[in-house]
Amino acid sequence: MSTAAHAQIPTRRRPSARPGTGSSLVGAAVLAAAGLVVGPTDVPAARAPEPSTAIAFASVPSTPPPAAPGARVLRPAAATSAAALLPTQTRANVAPVVAGFGYPVRPFHREHPVRGFFGDPRTVFDGPPTRATLMHGDGQFSFHEGVDISAKDGTAVYAVRSGVVQAAAKTSDWFIDVDTGPGQGFTYWHVIPAVRPGQRVVAYETVLGHVRRGARHVHLTVTEGGRVVNPLAPGRLGPYRDTTPPRVRSVELRSAGAEPVMPEFVQGRVEIVADVADTPTTPAPGLWRDMPTTPAVLAWRVETMDGRRVRPKRTVIDVRERRPDHAAFWRVFARGTHQNMSVFGPHFSYRQPGRSLYRLTPDGFDTRTLPDAVYEVVVVASDVRGNRDEVRRRFTVHNRPVTSAGAEHER
Repeated sequence: MSTAAHAQIPTRRRPSARPGTGSSLVGAAVLAAAGLVVGPTDVPAARAPEPSTAIAFASVPSTPPPAAPGARVLRPAAATSAAALLPTQTRANVAPVVAGFGYPVRPFHREHPVRGFFGDPRTVFDGPPTRATLMHGDGQFSFHEGVDISAKDGTAVYAVRSGVVQAAAKTSDWFIDVDTGPGQGFTYWHVIPAVRPGQRVVAYETVLGHVRRGARHVHLTVTEGGRVVNPLAPGRLGPYRDTTPPRVRSVELRSAGAEPVMPEFVQGRVEIVADVADTPTTPAPGLWRDMPTTPAVLAWRVETMDGRRVRPKRTVIDVRERRPDHAAFWRVFARGTHQNMSVFGPHFSYRQPGRSLYRLTPDGFDTRTLPDAVYEVVVVASDVRGNRDEVRRRFTVHNRPVTSAGAEHER
């Protein structure tokens, strides 16, 4: 961003270049060549970083959607019996939610598809598309700082709250920043401006600009109290309907080297990783129709086979209101995570869904703190409307010495 453009941004704490900070010229070029938009939701932007966040990112959601939205089905992991991985999905009671503001495109008070969620992983890897890059490569990684609302190229974009334009400029892509009050504001990305800094805009009347060619969406970032917040939380963007529970696709135990550990024979310190995805109830059109998003809350606990808790509930992530610091990206997500249509150096993974792997135990899980026995790790994922999925993954702790094959018996 130019010095002049940077000076136009208000002093209230702003979201970093939408989803992250920094820039990736190669990634941007790859996305542009593919006919997709480059910008805060697609590639790291060069906008000034948010205080305490120095890691950049790139965009697009992550992980294959459920086979049938809302369907209750058994989803055992590979080589796992149904008894070892047991799902339970529930839908929240659909109650009216009063919206604080409508959509930035017409019709304002009718639901539009939201293809990217707050907190989705954003990844741009520096290396080639190899397992080594995926598991160990450097790059730009962050949490999505808003929502992506599907809209046709050229669509008029309106202010959703009255205020004063603070910036109408181009960094990684065009954006318009509107201050709507002390510590509050909205930033609209992928929009070619029709307004200028200092101009007063009126909600649902002032055309801020038009969706840039190739963008196919508007990215909306919302700040309250000077901090980025989840636009889909009740009382903000609406109407918004969500009746599709997230899916805990698998739960895996890993060694320190990220290799899978047999759940039938677990020893020493391991890490527990969950593959989780959500699917928008209102599907996005075109390229994004079957692309996954992420849950708002993920938590876990460990129980004995008779239901006694031996490890209390612990929350891995909760973006119902705010997102974690970008610096915590690889503490929340496990290696193997990558966004939808991810970028690996000059390679763009066109139409390839991403994958979101969560580290339930970022500091490791020492099984030696438990008696040798059979346990279940219970993983619960939920969205901003309370739809939830619960999966139980059975594992056997076996730290006692093995003297001979004959000494092994079923417990």
